[in-house]
Amino acid sequence: MPPRPPSVPVVRDRHDLRRIGGFRNARLVSRRLRVSHGQPLQEPLLWLPDAVAGAAGDHLCGRNDAYASLNNMIGHVDLGLLWQRTCVRSGA
Repeated sequence: MPPRPPSVPVVRDRHDLRRIGGFRNARLVSRRLRVSHGQPLQEPLLWLPDAVAGAAGDHLCGRNDAYASLNNMIGHVDLGLLWQRTCVRSGA
């Protein structure tokens, strides 16, 4: 049996770590910043920021359903960083 491809969260975690590495190399983020990925289903305090970040990322990829329902409750601050999102489709 061939190995299963990585799940969407695993792909996103790898993408996040590569992006943070790029920010460190460009000296936009301190190397002292520690990054780890938690599991929102196991850590109750992670589900809300995870949902908001996911909705914002989906919004940048043109999928606005979740973001539209949060739009009056959150703000978007553009830090002026060059950012290219790799849009990952879940369930595909």
